[in-house]
Amino acid sequence: MAKQNERKAYHRFFEDYAEIQTSNAKGKTVVQRIYVGHYYRVDLPDDAHQKRKIALLLLFIAALALCLYGGLTAPASGARLTALMTMLSLLMLVLLGAAIFYRLTAPREMEKRVYRDSSDRLKALGVLSTLGLFATALGVLVTALANERYRFSDNAPGILTFALGGGCALWLTLLERRTRYIELPPKHQRPEGGAPTQQETPNE
Repeated sequence: MAKQNERKAYHRFFEDYAEIQTSNAKGKTVVQRIYVGHYYRVDLPDDAHQKRKIALLLLFIAALALCLYGGLTAPASGARLTALMTMLSLLMLVLLGAAIFYRLTAPREMEKRVYRDSSDRLKALGVLSTLGLFATALGVLVTALANERYRFSDNAPGILTFALGGGCALWLTLLERRTRYIELPPKHQRPEGGAPTQQETPNE
């Protein structure tokens, strides 16, 4: 099972690559990999693309800061269920931060794997972060109203903060979903005798 998962990860990492086996001077087999797939590029001028990346970063920082602030200011967020929801929201934001970093550092023309790991992962984690923050706001609200240990007035700022964080995560997600990518033709043809690393996506 572990070997099968390792093989899937290998094929995914080198998706749309062609492999050629050659021998070096010592007679040892050497595998050369050439990317023969399509490239993906954001359909924006360079300056607009930079502004888009800055907007994504600022929205992420705002969502993360609001989540942390909400957890610190809402007493009801310390209850067992809401504390778990807050931690899950924070975990989703940390994973979203990794996707944001990958998106910001990706080259202008991306290979298929880079495109999926940056844009597709960012959109998926953005949705999870949005749902997590809104659910946490709702959880704190219900806890503050249902549990006599907490007062609504003490938790209202935290509830609003969590909701604003969810709004930032939603805005970030929609911004990336509305970003148009252009599919560019391959720069390299598959070499004669070059086998695809993933049989399901050969570049004919």
